[in-house]
Amino acid sequence: MKKIILYLLLSSILFAHEINEENENTQYGYSYLAIGTQNTFYNQIFNSQDGDYTLSSTSSSPYYTTATLTRVNELIGFEIYAASTLFATTTTEDVTATNLNATHKLDFTMTDIALTIHYKPINEYNRITLGARYTYEVLKRYDFREESSVSVDMVENRIASISLDVGYLYTSKIYTGTKGYHYRIGISVGVPFYAITADTYPPESFEMGSSWGYKFNATSYLGYTIYKGLEIGAYADAMHRVRFDQIHYEDATGTTITSKNSNMTTLNYGLMASWSF
Repeated sequence: MKKIILYLLLSSILFAHEINEENENTQYGYSYLAIGTQNTFYNQIFNSQDGDYTLSSTSSSPYYTTATLTRVNELIGFEIYAASTLFATTTTEDVTATNLNATHKLDFTMTDIALTIHYKPINEYNRITLGARYTYEVLKRYDFREESSVSVDMVENRIASISLDVGYLYTSKIYTGTKGYHYRIGISVGVPFYAITADTYPPESFEMGSSWGYKFNATSYLGYTIYKGLEIGAYADAMHRVRFDQIHYEDATGTTITSKNSNMTTLNYGLMASWSF
């Protein structure tokens, strides 16, 4: 995963260099790096022959974000975005069912990669965004002391999904790192349409196929130029996603379990450095 992110960033830099060689004005594009915190509220509902049960958790982990935006022309821009959990902090996950109330430990990490087109039909400040987003979630569950039916030390669930997103972004400046304040605000909606899952729960399972759901995302940034071409600021992002998964596996007793849906809400915030090129 780290190699993929590195490759995307290097490709964007080379692409930006090629565009800028053909354009005398080299200050339209920008890159940024942000370090902050991601608060995640995660909820999964499963169904078995004994009825539904729900897993819910709240976690907070350090998170980084990086992106590069290249101006192709006055109508089109191209953005490569990547973000990931830096370190998974351990939290408690609650299990609720008809005849069961238990808790176990959970480590949650997420990687997020997006390729987005900025379309500017009115001017450079108002942008319609069209993108494809890839997310990779890893949930490690362990310490099942209250769940006697579980005979394994750890269960790892890996979910990769792809979504199509459309939104609107407003930026107060065309050139990053010029004198004064700079802010960006944006909203988007998306539809997950494809998912790959893998579980270590016995017997080990692997599935790939269609998925469905919806999500909403809001972004904001406020920065101030401290040196020509360089801004320092703060950001805050919020996202809510509902995905209807189709994950099937058997537990240690041979009972078939099916995932009905998962709900996730994230709140990210922190410090950001932006520079022009």
